[in-house]
Amino acid sequence: MKWGILATGTIAKKFASTVEQMGAEGEQLVAVGSRHMESAQAFAQQYGIPRCYDSYEALAADPEVEAIYVATPNTLHYENCKLCLEQGKHVLCEKPFTISPEQAQQLYRLAEEKHRFLMEAFWIWLLPLYDRLRQILTAGTIGELKQITCQYGFVAPVPGRTASLIPVWAAVRCWISASTIWAFCASSPDRTRRRWKPKRSTSTSTAPTITAALR
Repeated sequence: MKWGILATGTIAKKFASTVEQMGAEGEQLVAVGSRHMESAQAFAQQYGIPRCYDSYEALAADPEVEAIYVATPNTLHYENCKLCLEQGKHVLCEKPFTISPEQAQQLYRLAEEKHRFLMEAFWIWLLPLYDRLRQILTAGTIGELKQITCQYGFVAPVPGRTASLIPVWAAVRCWISASTIWAFCASSPDRTRRRWKPKRSTSTSTAPTITAALR
């Protein structure tokens, strides 16, 4: 698959590094697009990408690009995915997929019309553990699922400097957790509750807790 990358932020770099390691599987990075040519050029040089563009429209119009990874801010996912699908590209969009169910439904309808693959980059969904969990739930092994509680935490290596970013990332993870619940149970939870439990030591860490009550 010949990939284009839309945006050049940190998460896009992680994706590019991963694709670089998949050359033997036929995956290639052939183009990158940014709102600023300098950023696109630097990104292309770092990852050996042959073509760079100073607009997302130009990237989507590249005839050699087969699939595009969308790595823009959350509020731009809908319009960026729509642009790529309309240009006949397969799309892998970073999470969260869209900011509303209506936007997601519109994109899926467009993908069906264009006969193109569209997916949220929700990689843990593909882990064998989740296959096993779905089997257990489907079989009714543990009975009716009433509540799910999960935690997410990480260490910020520079105390005071990165701590302010933690709530933003954890909020994204809260959304992901709610998405997981929906995926397993085929329904949205009646309510969700998020609780912060920051812990401080020589480094800064946090562990938000998300509890969801299911229908």
